[in-house]
Amino acid sequence: MRLFVAVDLPSGIKEILGGFAAGLEQVSKDARFTDIQNLHITLKFLGETCESTVSNVEDTINGVLSGFSPFKVEVLGSGVFPSAQAPRVAWVGAESFGVLEAIFCKLGNRLESCGFKKDQRMFSPHVTIARIRSSKKETQLLKYIRENEKNMFGAFEVNRVDLMESRLTSRGAQYACLRTFDLVRTGGHV
Repeated sequence: MRLFVAVDLPSGIKEILGGFAAGLEQVSKDARFTDIQNLHITLKFLGETCESTVSNVEDTINGVLSGFSPFKVEVLGSGVFPSAQAPRVAWVGAESFGVLEAIFCKLGNRLESCGFKKDQRMFSPHVTIARIRSSKKETQLLKYIRENEKNMFGAFEVNRVDLMESRLTSRGAQYACLRTFDLVRTGGHV
């Protein structure tokens, strides 16, 4: 099973990002776009995971998230990874004023005890809009990204986090939610 932990986006935000993606698609030469229904913020990519480990993973995620209350995320800005000189991913940013980063850090620390490696890269909360196959001749795509780098796409309250399974098919990735973890309003993070 190929698993990841994610924050799903509300349908209204997905529609807005779909409009952004449509504009990007018009100027792109060679990119593969994320299906609008699959748009999300990845908190931790687990990769191939044995079915026998899933229960332990779920317990660990539940333990981490028990310390977090619902929180606000602003979906704003756009950019590319790793750089404008060699773009591979077109993204839209996600600002939670440190909460997504705190969840990412705690998940990494706790899931390490389940045998998952900690991420070596710095966490940059984002929604992947497209994967760029070839950065050649993508000047119009980069221009469109720059024109939207300060754009506010919307905001929403995160009140749950999902454990997702990703199945790779010839039509692209197909996602299925294995478990939802509700965030309960407590004295923890807001």
